[in-house]
Amino acid sequence: MTDVLLIDDDELLRGTLEQGLAQHGHVVRTTGDGAAALAMIAAAPPDVLVSDMLMPRTDGVEVLREVRRRWPALPVVIMSGGGMMPQADLLTMARALGATETLTKPVRIAALSALIDRLSKREAAGS
Repeated sequence: MTDVLLIDDDELLRGTLEQGLAQHGHVVRTTGDGAAALAMIAAAPPDVLVSDMLMPRTDGVEVLREVRRRWPALPVVIMSGGGMMPQADLLTMARALGATETLTKPVRIAALSALIDRLSKREAAGS
């Protein structure tokens, strides 16, 4: 089982992804806040971090920068549906900041689960 930390400020989407990933056999912890996520990672690092890009207060950019500084080997998947900036630009920025993978919203749960499986296997092989 892969331990996943999921960050998204959209409560409905967060719950849907949490339930779907759990059905695929993942252990999922969630939060809607980037600062809370960083505290959760410090307390118990997940196998894979999945984060929205645009969130109030501490956004995905800040989370990604801090994760790369403190936990450089942690696989990070950044998701975005766009917003004020075109979606492709946000995901390009996330890759430039060190995201392991990026996904466009809406996210297919089966595809996200398969990506998490692949990243956790790669992480396990590298440790």
